[in-house]
Amino acid sequence: MEDLPLHRGRQATTTSKETVRAIYYLSWTLQHGRPDHGLVLDKLGRSDIVRFSNRLAYLERNGQISTHRRYIVTIKVRRFLDDIRAFGLTRPTGPLAGLPDDFRLRHSDVCNPPEKFGPGRDLPIPVQRSINANLAQLEASAGLDVRRIVEVLIDTGRRPDEACQLPWDCLDMTADGQHVLIYTDSKNNRPNCRLPISAETADLIREHRENVRQRFPNTPLDQLALFPRNQMNPYGSLHIGVPHVSKAHRSFIDSIATQLVDDAGHPFPASVAVLYAYRHSYVQRHADHGTPPDVLRDLMGHLSMETTMGYYRVTEKRVRQAVNQVAQHQFDSHGHRVFADIAGLVAEEHARLRVGQIAVPFGVCTEPSNVKAGGHACPYKYSCTGCGHFRSDASYLPELKSYLQQLLVDRERILAATDVQEWVRAKTAPSDEEIDQLRSLIRRVEDDLNHLSPADQQSIQEAIEVIRSARQKVSQVCLRSASTRDGHDARYQCQSSDRRQATRRRCPQVPRSPGAGDYANGR
Repeated sequence: MEDLPLHRGRQATTTSKETVRAIYYLSWTLQHGRPDHGLVLDKLGRSDIVRFSNRLAYLERNGQISTHRRYIVTIKVRRFLDDIRAFGLTRPTGPLAGLPDDFRLRHSDVCNPPEKFGPGRDLPIPVQRSINANLAQLEASAGLDVRRIVEVLIDTGRRPDEACQLPWDCLDMTADGQHVLIYTDSKNNRPNCRLPISAETADLIREHRENVRQRFPNTPLDQLALFPRNQMNPYGSLHIGVPHVSKAHRSFIDSIATQLVDDAGHPFPASVAVLYAYRHSYVQRHADHGTPPDVLRDLMGHLSMETTMGYYRVTEKRVRQAVNQVAQHQFDSHGHRVFADIAGLVAEEHARLRVGQIAVPFGVCTEPSNVKAGGHACPYKYSCTGCGHFRSDASYLPELKSYLQQLLVDRERILAATDVQEWVRAKTAPSDEEIDQLRSLIRRVEDDLNHLSPADQQSIQEAIEVIRSARQKVSQVCLRSASTRDGHDARYQCQSSDRRQATRRRCPQVPRSPGAGDYANGR
């Protein structure tokens, strides 16, 4: 009873139900593994916990439960056994008096959570196109309200209950004329949340508001639901229910099941296309277009970055294809094309994107000893753009341009300084050779792209977005690992201290441009 008020929404009891299901496995083990069937509390001990853990491992090996299920059961039982002591149930006058202290799960008894591989819960692009093309069929079978709810779910990525409970007056405008959706995050008890939406989505909601207003002309607007239910709702103030929408959506998806195919053209299981899949598709769509993870967290309304990163993934196939495509337009520090055929490099580049071992500012380093040392054995520190082992491509253009701008600003500030001697200027000011070479590299990369056909340019741009999205994901993993391992600020743990010292040494008197160090590791 103490746990229930901590959860909200339609599935508020899910956590408590999961705990009860987990306790079943412990109860079964005690009942069948002890002569007293586990009824004598003071006889329980560590051996019963070991028997329980072995029982779960046996069920997993025989395929009766999954690794994920085993993990959930163990953490639920561990929390339950800890809570009954925290709540005082094992005191002398409590209902569980006499329960030994060693009858509890230790940290080592909890199995590791399974790694997440394979497809995510988002819908492939061809599936989304098929659904959009057949929405008129959904409207014919379930009504306009259900169709509009599905369209709002696709466009905004909200939870189904959040879309169903939208009020009539759920639109607002920002000072700069952008549209905002106002909704209630009932799961986290956060009313009046604001989500930026496109003009097309705002027009769709506006059109539906007029339709609802015509159906209920006498109801005050502050009491009117945007999606009112059809039965027993004379004033339009009661919202349509999620079960009704889910049932209508399931019938619609089943009716077009033969049209659903994945990216490879293979049949896609219709059972995966549920209402909540649109939320995963929404965040995956933004991630594929390079939206930073912290922005995705805000768009999803999550409090934890871990939660957001569980909603999307950068598919290995897309990253591999993107690296293959962009690497054909890779250049060295002199602006010379490096690879004509990179078939053998794709696997290595893909691995580098995942672990970041040879990433350097604005590109990659191919010097063998430096690669082996994870980027920490460079004999020519701070001079990547002038090194023969340096490689860069169009995916680093934003960082290259930002660095060039930084060099120009630093040079002008140093030359304009009146309180330093000439030898200080010569030592700290960026050299003309460095600026000219960097400018030449940028110009060479841009010229290479400009000579492509419009179709090839679009294809390269899409590949660049995939690569930059993967690079951001790898960077976030690096930040979390550094923060967990050292307990320090992860942002600086992930950057190279050598590069920071080099930048400060260049000109300690001149303030640097804000965020200039954020381009370490190709971010």
